[in-house]
Amino acid sequence: MAMRFCVLCTLLIGAGAAHFRGEFARHAQQPRALAFDDLKKLGISTDKLTSKRLWAPVAERNVTLFVSQRLKEHYSNSTYDVDMVEAVSKMWSYGGKARSGNYFDVGGNVGAIAFQMAAFLKQNGGKVYTVEAMPPIAQMLEAGVLNNTMANVFVYNYAVGPGGDANDVTMTMDEEHPTTASAVEGGVGAGTPSATETEKMKKIGKQVQYKVPATSIDAMAEAEPALQKLLAMKLDIEGFEGQALRGAKRFLSTTPPCILNIELYRLRLEHAGTPPAEVVKGLAEAGYDTQVLQPFPEKGEYNLYQKDMDKCMARVSP
Repeated sequence: MAMRFCVLCTLLIGAGAAHFRGEFARHAQQPRALAFDDLKKLGISTDKLTSKRLWAPVAERNVTLFVSQRLKEHYSNSTYDVDMVEAVSKMWSYGGKARSGNYFDVGGNVGAIAFQMAAFLKQNGGKVYTVEAMPPIAQMLEAGVLNNTMANVFVYNYAVGPGGDANDVTMTMDEEHPTTASAVEGGVGAGTPSATETEKMKKIGKQVQYKVPATSIDAMAEAEPALQKLLAMKLDIEGFEGQALRGAKRFLSTTPPCILNIELYRLRLEHAGTPPAEVVKGLAEAGYDTQVLQPFPEKGEYNLYQKDMDKCMARVSP
């Protein structure tokens, strides 16, 4: 999960499907997720995608990803981020008790994490809400939802940020360097790893831009009550995590997930205008134990737990 791949895919949707998707994304301040039945209406094809089976130990079954040829090598192993998924899944048996609750995947990519969690949660009625802004990647994710018949997965096609008046944002990606992506108007920006890599990206490869609807986590949680009952959440959006947290203050102050899996990269956060100290302060104020972030690391993926886990569990799954 440390690398998030964004590549141009040849999977396209027709004008009717594009209009249908647009109707859901049009009002970014009242965001709506696409449910399974909604996705069926999009007419998504997998003809130019490659299928890849992943073993999900937490559910003791396989799940299938649909990826472009460029992404095939990245998912060459038979498992994906098993340790993180297993650590998160333990929340549903906290205190030796079977728990209810949902999972929120912000930065869903092609669904490698979301599908494992969806297979796991299917047995107790839990739901998975996943966010993927980049249209070609979102279509791979949606193809996987349909072909796995995962009716408990709901997809948001939005860029997640601080909220405000902006209804959309321009995202830039590079076909030749798919590990870099930007959510900054006008070109390479918030998602890029460093100044050196930024210069390389400007000189090599073909940049592709997409204008996508923007929203905030606060707006999502206000519109969708299931997001107020989260046992766990993943936040991995290539350096824009700090901006997303700025748009999640109400959500974190009232209904924070009991465990937050978050990727933090110092240079990316700073480049996005969100100092690490601000990020840590906000997470601590939301009730998370942030000792693992002291001193702030250069980069890493962390599981942050609510300090008062019993209180969180009593709220989400009494």
